[in-house]
Amino acid sequence: MPTTQVKNLMMAVGIALVFFAASVSFVTMTQALLIGSIALLVALWSNEALPLGVVSLLPIILFPAFSIL
Repeated sequence: MPTTQVKNLMMAVGIALVFFAASVSFVTMTQALLIGSIALLVALWSNEALPLGVVSLLPIILFPAFSIL
């Protein structure tokens, strides 16, 4: 059985995928990726799946990886 931290991480990824899937038909792909990324970061921050310092550094990695710059 996964620990609470793993469950919170999986829930955050699920939330991000739902937001991405819901927005992909209404906006461009880059904007949908941004919405999904922001949803992931908010979910990780609010349910404390990762430490706050790690979550605050994730946009530096995620945005260039998804060409959101």
